[in-house]
Amino acid sequence: MTPPPENSLAANLRSLCSHHTSIAGVCRKLNINRQQFNRYLSGASVPSLANLRKLSDFFGVDEYELMMPHADFLRTVMPRPVNRNSLGLLELAFTQLGVGGGSSPKSFAQYCGMYAVYFYSPVWSGHIVRSLTVIAAQNDSIVSKSMQKLYVPDTRQSSRVVQKFRGILKNIVDRIYLLEYETNSNDLAALTVLFPSHRKQLQYLTGLMLTVSSGGNHQPFATRSVYERLPPSATFRGELARCRLYQPDDPEIPQEVRFRLANASGGFLLADAF
Repeated sequence: MTPPPENSLAANLRSLCSHHTSIAGVCRKLNINRQQFNRYLSGASVPSLANLRKLSDFFGVDEYELMMPHADFLRTVMPRPVNRNSLGLLELAFTQLGVGGGSSPKSFAQYCGMYAVYFYSPVWSGHIVRSLTVIAAQNDSIVSKSMQKLYVPDTRQSSRVVQKFRGILKNIVDRIYLLEYETNSNDLAALTVLFPSHRKQLQYLTGLMLTVSSGGNHQPFATRSVYERLPPSATFRGELARCRLYQPDDPEIPQEVRFRLANASGGFLLADAF
């Protein structure tokens, strides 16, 4: 007899819970009865609309993503291990650019952590992109994992764009160079040059990102970017829930971020401005 198909919602919830210390802890934070939550995990029960939204907000995913087929959910939503072969190519690119070496996990220790990243994009004119980046040591390299969920609240789900990036960092003289590639397509790369603080103030790093737009014409552009250091208590999924497009005057954008982006001479430069 062919076994029944696996409940996608249940499987997706189990995958999300695997990133937490315990199911009991998840239930306490969600304020959901443990017995009821176990029924969600087993597929014996489906959350109400109110609880589905609560789950979505807690794990930092959209409601429609929770309902995706499990294989698609693992491929497009859950974080994946770093592709070492691709990172090796980034190392080679740095070497060919003449910026190989010059950094080590020890020298980068103070910069490792989770950051909210803000920048303007010409595709979504008048909006600030808030994305999420994690910088960490891996063997003898410093790598990054980033995710962008580009959408304006209350718009159609079909208009949402999710982009994931892997990157590698080098500290050359008094600059940090971050070279990234998009994991979903492998045909989009970005170079960000960050300016570390010389006053041991690590909450904000300001830099310039050079890449191409994710629109159909792939227009090259440069934009000021601001990295906001997040506290150790922040969770990847929790912060990811806040990643989207914001109006510049949205109160969720820190005033310091708005100030630093405002000094970017219009936010971004299109190709014909170079």
